[in-house]
Amino acid sequence: MGRFKIRKHWNYYLIIVALGLQLYSTQCLPGITYDSKQYLSAADSFAQSRQLLNEKGKPHLAHTPLYAVTLSWLGANRLQWAKYLNTICLGITLLLFVYLGNCLLHNAITQWVFSMLLVIATPLQLIHHFVWSEPLFLTFLAVLLVLFYHFLQKPTPQVFWGMVPVAFLLCMQRNPGIFIIVGVALSFWWFSNVRWWKVALWGLVSISGWAVWTVYTYQTNQAEIQPAFHNVLGELLLRHNLDHHLNVLSSWLLPLTISLIIRGVILLLFVGLLIVSAMYGYVQITQFTKALFTIGVVYMICLQFTERVDYHETTRYLAVIFPLVLLAMVESIELLGRRMPLNITQLSGVLLLCWLLYPIGRTWKNVTSWHQISCKANLLEKSDEKKE
Repeated sequence: MGRFKIRKHWNYYLIIVALGLQLYSTQCLPGITYDSKQYLSAADSFAQSRQLLNEKGKPHLAHTPLYAVTLSWLGANRLQWAKYLNTICLGITLLLFVYLGNCLLHNAITQWVFSMLLVIATPLQLIHHFVWSEPLFLTFLAVLLVLFYHFLQKPTPQVFWGMVPVAFLLCMQRNPGIFIIVGVALSFWWFSNVRWWKVALWGLVSISGWAVWTVYTYQTNQAEIQPAFHNVLGELLLRHNLDHHLNVLSSWLLPLTISLIIRGVILLLFVGLLIVSAMYGYVQITQFTKALFTIGVVYMICLQFTERVDYHETTRYLAVIFPLVLLAMVESIELLGRRMPLNITQLSGVLLLCWLLYPIGRTWKNVTSWHQISCKANLLEKSDEKKE
């Protein structure tokens, strides 16, 4: 993989900002949702009896097992340790994506901008605030992408097959991991010289654990418990999440107070400009960047065929591809900027600095809000304990 060259790329130190924000938001308590309670209950039961049971004492089948098993290793005080697990995951994820940014982006200013956008990203702070499976999932994804990048640079059997354990764990962490595997497999097929049967074998081995778990859920399924892969195959073609996904994706660029129609049109025009520029050779994006776009698009398309979820759940599902989509877009913009007149490039830089106020303000607002909510919940919990 090579060394990270910290002294040369000082933007690595920006990661401290993201870790500080995450630790501040979870200072009193990490965020807890319904899914969090199920993970913690399953972890507690697995630690005691080696069984994955939900709050009702029934088999925990709605999620793949790896995260609950991981939480079970954190001991009795796993709620607090889960916070630090998220911190570690955030640090590793950012380190690997900044590394990829430094490899792909050739302008030092662009490298800093990309790193800044990562460390102040609301989507990343969101999933690392709550006791959810996404942080560890995203870490596995970051490792997988770094290995894939090096395979495209220098194809070797060791790297190709070395990606399998990471991909395997990715699928065992969250059901949508198989969407990522499909995207990576297509990228192998389209952007490398790997034979199709090797790609198929790579994909089958990668999802084998998920497949075994899925069969198990059907064998032990009870009436009121959804099987583990309902999120993958359920309600095919009956419900669509396109409106929520467009809402979330456009919120990465513009505030929710702006009409979805306006945000959606601006987003589509922006993406369309990058696609047309690439198609007509105006910008020459790398094979790895094409792979990033492929993985992101495949993941979002596959999500359209899952169960209907609300806006807040959608923010969580899309957050895991935020870093790779951001990297692909930033590299495309950097390449496009080289073809622009100097005055246009300078004006774009000024507009970018003004726009940065939005993600910074959005993240700070959310982080302080989560901090207040978690501290209030912690006080109420301690008060209830005293009454008992």
